[in-house]
Amino acid sequence: MIAIRAMAAAGLTILVSGMAQAETEGFEQRDAHVHGAIVVNIAIDDGRLTVGVEAPAVNVVGYEHRPRTDADREVLAAAQAWLASGRGIVGVPAAAGCRLHRVELEQPDWADKKSHDHEHDDADGHADFDAQFTYHCAAARQLDYVDLWLLKRLPGTTTATVNVVAAELQTSVAVTPDSARVALR
Repeated sequence: MIAIRAMAAAGLTILVSGMAQAETEGFEQRDAHVHGAIVVNIAIDDGRLTVGVEAPAVNVVGYEHRPRTDADREVLAAAQAWLASGRGIVGVPAAAGCRLHRVELEQPDWADKKSHDHEHDDADGHADFDAQFTYHCAAARQLDYVDLWLLKRLPGTTTATVNVVAAELQTSVAVTPDSARVALR
């Protein structure tokens, strides 16, 4: 899982349901893998907006197995290109002046997997995409909300648990593709 570096930089020691990430040697805490649901972690600190997304592969590409057909490979390539571009992930007030700075993407490693007939190919029976999008915002105080545009592009996603950590707000809310605005004030 990609850790939200903005939270660490702020020195915040807050535990928000579903968001805790232990970073001790040899230990990685994994959140529950639920088809139809994703987790979005939002951190705001020192002019930086960081959006972390944890999603089952089935919510991103429609399957959790090694791509078997040309259609599977095309869907995977399109999802990888979209996520790596960082475009169309979130919307924020224009007055905040946010510009994408960096994208980090961890995706299932299906390249080395042997082909078989199981639905899931990952060691724990699941495949996930984890992404982190970091934006520099010229006027971060203008960040009144974040619209989760990505929810409209993730097939099968019915709900997102959104954890927010900022200097003046720590909360966890549930949103849907039809109501994907997260208030930050």
